[in-house]
Amino acid sequence: TNAWLLKTVLRDEMGFEGVLISDFSAIAETIAHGHAADKKEAACMAIRAGLDIDMMGGVYSADTVRELLAEGKITQADIDASVWRILKLKNDLGLFEHPYKDGDETLEKSVLLCSDHRALARKAAAESMVLLKNDGALPLSPDASVALIGPYTDSRQLMSSWAITGKEADCMTIQEAAEEVLSGHAVYAQGCPILPPSTVLEDFGTSVTQAPLSEEDLRAMRDTAMEKAKASDLVVMLLGEHTLQSGEATSRGEITVPDIQMDLFRAVRAVNPRIVTVIFSGRPLDLREISEGSLAVIEAWRPGTEGAHALMDILLGTVNPSGCLPMSFPYCVGQVPVSYNEYATGRPYRPGLRFVSRYLDIPNQPLYPFGYGGSYTTFSVSPVELTEDHLCKGGSIQAAVTVTNTGEREGTVTVQLYVRDVSASVVRPVRELKGAERVSLGRGESQYVSFTITEDMLRFYRADGTFGSEPGTFHVWIGTDSTADGYAQFVLEG
Repeated sequence: TNAWLLKTVLRDEMGFEGVLISDFSAIAETIAHGHAADKKEAACMAIRAGLDIDMMGGVYSADTVRELLAEGKITQADIDASVWRILKLKNDLGLFEHPYKDGDETLEKSVLLCSDHRALARKAAAESMVLLKNDGALPLSPDASVALIGPYTDSRQLMSSWAITGKEADCMTIQEAAEEVLSGHAVYAQGCPILPPSTVLEDFGTSVTQAPLSEEDLRAMRDTAMEKAKASDLVVMLLGEHTLQSGEATSRGEITVPDIQMDLFRAVRAVNPRIVTVIFSGRPLDLREISEGSLAVIEAWRPGTEGAHALMDILLGTVNPSGCLPMSFPYCVGQVPVSYNEYATGRPYRPGLRFVSRYLDIPNQPLYPFGYGGSYTTFSVSPVELTEDHLCKGGSIQAAVTVTNTGEREGTVTVQLYVRDVSASVVRPVRELKGAERVSLGRGESQYVSFTITEDMLRFYRADGTFGSEPGTFHVWIGTDSTADGYAQFVLEG
């Protein structure tokens, strides 16, 4: 409802001529914010600000708009402007000629889950999974006896809470996918439920209660898992959050794997420490104990319809992991918020010094940093080379490295460019991601990877409120995650 922002800045200064729509019930929520007295006032402010569509809030009712118009609080021109923008959008989309544009119920049923779409979903899921740790346990040996244990073993709960039109029935379980490729070499056990029995969660206003189980049932599940783990060469533990524990309106004070699953993890580890752990979650979790107690760890996220097949591709090495973390995984919740593009503070951390920005009981560094992702091969990155050590406005310089696959198999790595403005009128982050390139290399193969740095990449909102760059020194890193070291340096001229 900010007329200055929507009209003066967005439409007049930036030239935006399209339709503006609120978020879900956002106009009505200005009442709860204490900005509007009631729905009528909220509608008045929003219409006058040029907000064209009220999403699901019921604020732009015909009666309310009619009253505001009769009282002179809004004008016919206000209404006409919004109606025109909406009609123009519909016309541009061809909706007047084809109201159900591209809509075909029969075609939708046959195409939505066709083989091509499933193959693409499988590829996307595998490429998004992140190998966090691997002490040689992966990929799985085709001859090893494996126990797949955990509540996600026989679960179809692989979609996110916002896959609203998705159906769990269309997902294959991990066990079903594993049986296709591990026949005769694998055993399976749930071990425990995802959450303690009778736990209640909310799903779009509806209470969802986990199935009740007796203590006897829980002990039997645990005992079965222990027996199978003890008799196997390797255990793959399939753990994580419940779907309804991540997403909108699911903040958690403790970002841990549910206790009932951690108890199972500890019990299994006591009889067989050769563990690979797969985590299903929609957020970074505190994985300290799991990381310490596992030979390998995979973050699988909410992998979707073909997630089970994709996971088997990763576990067996059919697909070499190449996913990278889009956020830092904290050492523990007390470190949150933790981000790679932090500020140095007046007393940056340096080992051995007391009065610096540090914790007494945990490291400053996250458990796994932004941009990090492992592979079944290894890569080396040469020192950064710059074509120039000075950058003029309107000019550019090239920052480059040579990336080499130093391992035994083909792999893909995401090469990342980070830049720091060393001193500025407004303090800048210790480093900022400015470029990334996925590079696929065969065994022993090298590739020269170059990034172009231009002055416009170095702009920010300066102390005087203007947007632009400032002359000075800049540091440049190129590596495989946000902890890349060995920077090069250039000077931006005024």
